[in-house]
Amino acid sequence: MFGLKERILIVDDQKDIRELIIMLFEDIECIECFVAEDGEQALKILDEFAIHVIVTDIKMPNIDGVELCRTVRDKGFKGPIVVVTGEASGSQYRELCQLKINNVFLKPIDLDFLKEELRKILDNEILKDVESEILGSVASQLGSKEAYYKLSTKEKVKLLMQAVDA
Repeated sequence: MFGLKERILIVDDQKDIRELIIMLFEDIECIECFVAEDGEQALKILDEFAIHVIVTDIKMPNIDGVELCRTVRDKGFKGPIVVVTGEASGSQYRELCQLKINNVFLKPIDLDFLKEELRKILDNEILKDVESEILGSVASQLGSKEAYYKLSTKEKVKLLMQAVDA
């Protein structure tokens, strides 16, 4: 994502919901939205493109949202996943928590709040990418990334500032 467009995959069988979520980001040049009507289409898109964030419904034909989340996590997708759904049973909610879903929003959606939350998630992903880039040079100074993680926050900030100034 660092230096590239952030790619969001929106998965919902309701066209109006997909379009509403796309509209949230159409004025932001650095975000590219992909859409799928169900989990099956979503998996094809994920095989073809590097997606940074998935926004999915639960109740959909073919492959539902819970199965989609399970499948992408099993395939190694570590990015954020946000669920936007009309309903979620207790067992579905527990499974989503086990799959480390970032957030669950119930329909009808407060679009401003959804946009704000997705923006925070995307900003956090950018921060992780920037830190990873800088960490490469810092790790060479320390000998390993593990050594970096053992440092105090104050020591990390000092090293990162030195790397940025270099």
